[in-house]
Amino acid sequence: YLATCPKSASLTGYFEALKTVELEKPADVPSDLKDASRDGKALGHGQGYLYPHAFRDHWVAQRYLPAGFEGRVFYEPTSEGYEARIRPLVLQHRELLLALEKEPAEENLTYSPQGMSPWARRLAGSSSRIVESAVQKAVADLPLRRHERVWVAKDFAFLVTREILQLVPEGGVWTSAGGEEPESALFDVLPEVSRPVIFRQQVYKSDPQWEASGLQFDQVVVWTSAKENFNAAQFLASCKPLLAPASRFTVVEPVSVQRLSEYLPPGLLNAPELEALLSAEDVFFEKLGQTGQEDGRVHVFQERRILTPEDWGTWWDAERIGGLGAFLSTQGVSKELLSRIARAPVPREVDWKRAWRQRTYTTESFS
Repeated sequence: YLATCPKSASLTGYFEALKTVELEKPADVPSDLKDASRDGKALGHGQGYLYPHAFRDHWVAQRYLPAGFEGRVFYEPTSEGYEARIRPLVLQHRELLLALEKEPAEENLTYSPQGMSPWARRLAGSSSRIVESAVQKAVADLPLRRHERVWVAKDFAFLVTREILQLVPEGGVWTSAGGEEPESALFDVLPEVSRPVIFRQQVYKSDPQWEASGLQFDQVVVWTSAKENFNAAQFLASCKPLLAPASRFTVVEPVSVQRLSEYLPPGLLNAPELEALLSAEDVFFEKLGQTGQEDGRVHVFQERRILTPEDWGTWWDAERIGGLGAFLSTQGVSKELLSRIARAPVPREVDWKRAWRQRTYTTESFS
């Protein structure tokens, strides 16, 4: 059996990694991976570590490499034998880790809430898994056919591109990356004909060569961020020559569905105060257009999140322009009440809802 079974030389990746460590002398082991039993309290060792076996499939995206090593790839599973079976999962995990590394890690030099922010707070929610689930759900709802051409005009760490690639093997995916590098370890190992076409200059913009070649898309997808003020009609007007007849346009945007009133300590407010607060909070979500009852499909997910007193106080601050507290004060909630809420003790870990709204239109509806 050993003489005839499929063989791989990917073991050489171990020696490459060992050589790299010896030559480059990387930074110290990340604090969350260090032994918490000895210096956990004094130096924050082990703080924020996520135990993989407590998660689905016994795996969770978290930082394992020292600073300077993130994004380095040493192991490439082949398409032979056992490696062929695990290859898709290995590449999927790698993509999630690359998305997680988009934010720099911070070392915990003191044991304090500030020392845990923002790295530990983000890990506590395992945000990369939540975003991955949202992307998978959104792409599964796209009415795609195998031969269609899709333009991802804005992505999140190439997760949308990765999912769509699997659904249009006879068509293709074109992605506007906005200068994001690396384009993805996943794409590097795909056959040339199966890789997405990447335009690195700007998001929401197309490569001039696409239009010059007569390329037209059957589906356009945009994954927006919370801080954007995206105008769908204006965007589609700017790229009209690239849209095939009866093409479709899908925008996925984060929406606020988590109500902070759910975390109020029991007995903090009397009945009239609580009623006034909840009514004002309803108006706040209506103004945002994020009650979950508007057009489109809303995908809701839940994660564990560390809630710090600093965050809690900031959200309820009546003096912070544009914030929740300032808005509630305009709806009849007194500043004294908001101050009392801001000073109230809150749970350290909470179940936090995150949601994305997905809306799909025919591009003809914007003409």
